[in-house]
Amino acid sequence: MSQRILFLGEYGWRNGGENSFLAIAPLLMKKQFQFITAVPSSTEFSSALTEIGCESVNLQLHERGERKSQSQIREELKCLIHRLKPDLVHCNSLSTSRLAGPVTRSCNVPGLGYLRDILRLSGQAIKDITELNQLVAVSLATRDYHVAAGMPSNNIQVIYNGVDLEQFCIRPASGKWQKSLGIPPYSELFICIGQIGLRKAVDIVLKSFCLLAANNPQAHMVFAGCRHSEKQEAIDYELDLKATSTASDFSDRIHWVGRVEDVAGLMNDATLLLHAARQEPLGRVLLEAAASGLPFVATEVGGTPEIVTGQKIPLVPMDSPQAMNKAAQLLLSDPEQRGRFVVSLRRRAERQFSNQRCADEVSQVYSQLMNR
Repeated sequence: MSQRILFLGEYGWRNGGENSFLAIAPLLMKKQFQFITAVPSSTEFSSALTEIGCESVNLQLHERGERKSQSQIREELKCLIHRLKPDLVHCNSLSTSRLAGPVTRSCNVPGLGYLRDILRLSGQAIKDITELNQLVAVSLATRDYHVAAGMPSNNIQVIYNGVDLEQFCIRPASGKWQKSLGIPPYSELFICIGQIGLRKAVDIVLKSFCLLAANNPQAHMVFAGCRHSEKQEAIDYELDLKATSTASDFSDRIHWVGRVEDVAGLMNDATLLLHAARQEPLGRVLLEAAASGLPFVATEVGGTPEIVTGQKIPLVPMDSPQAMNKAAQLLLSDPEQRGRFVVSLRRRAERQFSNQRCADEVSQVYSQLMNR
């Protein structure tokens, strides 16, 4: 008999947290868990959930451009739980965990909350989140940060996100991306994948590439991703990036391609991934790069060191385009080292970051909570 899981999602777009759930949901459904997903309707995320067979109901945290009050959202969640009668509530973000914590407690329904961000929380937010029966952190760094802030350590389990090792794997470069960009087939592609925002430090990647391009005439830079935030600072940040790119001496070698569906294909055609995040609980794009055998230069922040544990892959300080450029140049100058990284990254992904392992561990948590 299937057990009903009410999944609460905050956003309608697909970023790391949404894609991480999509990676394991089909495997969990094979284990007889039935998902009712409460997310914003008629969105990219809700469509993806429908495609994999999840029942979906509309959950909007905003109304007429303004966020609903906490009490209003909690009353809606309470009605949803009473109507759907789930066996467990799965909160996919800090925000939904805070909103649902007191509600699941009052409704006497087991609740699981995901810690996918390293963010400062108020004392009340921590209290609300820890009303949930179990918390899952995506990395040791994420867990340790929240424990230091006051969350109980015995209530937090670390489960690394998983990726599809068949979709993301080592393949010969196809040259598809060079062709689509209208550049020579022997061009080296440097890529940056992710949301365009201050936390991802896309500005540092752009500066790093300009340093790289001065010594690598065949190098091209691909920025794949979109800005989701409508805050003025985020809008200004993107405008500044595009203006800097246009004014650069290497503007004809910098390509802004927006959201990319075939990330795996882009990684197979790429030479190097540049990831300059200023904070990163456990970068999904780095897990996908590891599974694809794509060498990367990343900043030593958050959970990123856990991805390269046991690997001789250097990480660089944040906000240092010079350090990123130097590390990239060293990799480019040593093809044998890059080849070793390809093999070691893939093996690391197979051991630690498969979606099957992640689904198995989440399944165990579900079962433990429902059998209490």
